[in-house]
Amino acid sequence: METERKDVASKIINASVDEIYQAIIDPNALASWLAPKGMQARINQFEPWEGGRYQITLSYNRPEDKEKFAKSSDGSDITQGEFLKLLPGRQVSQSVEFVSENPDFAGTMSMTYELANMGEATLVTITAENVPKGISPKDHLEGINSTLENLAQYLED
Repeated sequence: METERKDVASKIINASVDEIYQAIIDPNALASWLAPKGMQARINQFEPWEGGRYQITLSYNRPEDKEKFAKSSDGSDITQGEFLKLLPGRQVSQSVEFVSENPDFAGTMSMTYELANMGEATLVTITAENVPKGISPKDHLEGINSTLENLAQYLED
């Protein structure tokens, strides 16, 4: 079921648009920064070209979080989708579907990373559209902001 909800978060990161773009489309880099605090990422499939497919598993570090937050039946969040648009140094857009038996997580969400050159830094904006109703706005924004912080740490260290 599609929703109209849109969650947006931004962060200025001290790295070039090209460095950030590469960190988004390189599966090894992505696995090291994508997971929000309290989670770990595993890239199962990754074809970073328009029309390419991906599948990512985000695992919770704490057992109590698995029970409370997990969207997939194995106690993790499994997402899969397609790369819709890749504009080097500017934008990565992808469709996102949660592998879940719970209808509250059904539907196709879109996730877009937009990069704006600010000279010595880059404004990174993540926009999630058609967010499934089972994902709380508060938790989702905390997760997106945590991901942006991880990306900054990955590139600025």
